[in-house]
Amino acid sequence: MSEIASATAVSRGRRADAVRNASAIVDAASRVLAENPSASVQDVAVACGLHRATVHRHFASRDELIHAVRIQAFRETQVEVERLAADESLAPMAALEKIALALFDVGDRYRIYRFTTMLGPGIDDERADVHAPIAVVIKRAQKAGELRKDITGAMHVAAFGGLVFGMLPEIAAGTVGQKKAARIVMSIMRGV
Repeated sequence: MSEIASATAVSRGRRADAVRNASAIVDAASRVLAENPSASVQDVAVACGLHRATVHRHFASRDELIHAVRIQAFRETQVEVERLAADESLAPMAALEKIALALFDVGDRYRIYRFTTMLGPGIDDERADVHAPIAVVIKRAQKAGELRKDITGAMHVAAFGGLVFGMLPEIAAGTVGQKKAARIVMSIMRGV
């Protein structure tokens, strides 16, 4: 069950079947939209075995559904990034490489970059929640002399995010695998 669907449902006091339906809808939307960014609400309904009216009871519009998928992707990303950033047994650059791999994994599953901008209500907060633990790892890498100190941590985070984001279409196209893409990102980060 997706975290966003269950959290939203619990806060609204929904029945268990409604919680399951909302979760199934968001999960199906993430798969369907990853393959076909112009997929309709009807396409999502078919994929999760529900009637379109049921989907609309949970999400009033396609935009609202896309927003739910986007938030779920950010939250899954946040969990992984926080877990890896907290593991101080990892050398900073090793942690950063594992974070890149985690971002590639979530990004490839959701492929949200293919069908939506990363703008909208609450997105800046979600982005900040993902960037904060990356900034901690960057700071550790700077302190260890593995990343330049004359470049701010925020700029390192922006560069890292841009490199990861730039690799996602290449991973989706099969041009490069996730591990090689992570090595490329880290090679460039070390050279920055």
